Amino acid sequence: MKKLLLAATVLGAAGMYSPALAADAAPAPEESQVGFVGDIWGGYYFLGGSSGDADDSDNKGDFPSAGTDASLIFGASDAFLLQLTGQGALNFVGNADDDQMELGWQIAAHAMHGSGIGVFGGYGGVDYDGNDSSNLWFAGAEYLHDFGSGDFLLQAGYLDSNLGSGTDTIADAWFVRAAPSFNVSDSLGMGLHVGYADGDVDDPGENGYLVSWGASLDYALESAPVTLFAAYDGFYVHSQDASADEHQIKAGIRISLGGLADKVIDTPEIFRWVGVSQRTD
Repeated sequence: MKKLLLAATVLGAAGMYSPALAADAAPAPEESQVGFVGDIWGGYYFLGGSSGDADDSDNKGDFPSAGTDASLIFGASDAFLLQLTGQGALNFVGNADDDQMELGWQIAAHAMHGSGIGVFGGYGGVDYDGNDSSNLWFAGAEYLHDFGSGDFLLQAGYLDSNLGSGTDTIADAWFVRAAPSFNVSDSLGMGLHVGYADGDVDDPGENGYLVSWGASLDYALESAPVTLFAAYDGFYVHSQDASADEHQIKAGIRISLGGLADKVIDTPEIFRWVGVSQRTD
């Protein structure tokens, strides 16, 4: 009788605790295999110095600007990430140089392997104040290295635009770009970028180059998936007959949703490079 009572007690205890044991052994929910990152910003654009055919000393000034970026990130499999990005910027040029970009946009796609090696490409356009518009496309390869407290993105590729059809932009050009980012703290991040493109500028067959650089500072709110950011971007373009530089400051908000939002890949603003190079006209 004592043996039967002991067996019943053990079985009862096992039945009582088995649900908790089963719950402890259950796998954790999988991280969302999608992400969305979108931002909207406002700022000011400054026309710097210029020389040669780009000389616009009578029209120097600054003007408001605004823009938006949006990216969707997908986990195509355990080994690949796919990203679709749309970017656009509007300059309220007023009495500035009539070669200045008034509206620029582009759409781009990235495909990256888990090793950090990937490819990207895109298409876009630029409208100028008082001039014909430009179409553009670009393609390249990229490598992303995560070093724990940040990451380092290296991109290289080719870009082209419809040089010679009423515009004097950069075309038939090879480019390289580096964009490191750092986590200063749990809520504060910093990013840098520098790019260089070499090709035809002003006219087909006339070699020139463009340099871009910039920095950004991000502050993530704890109470919502929102980040506040401020950024600076600089540009310098040089051709055989002209040179000019431009600068932009901006501030805005970014919303990040989904488990892959922190995997977003930075996309170079090729439309801005093309827009700046029109100044060589």
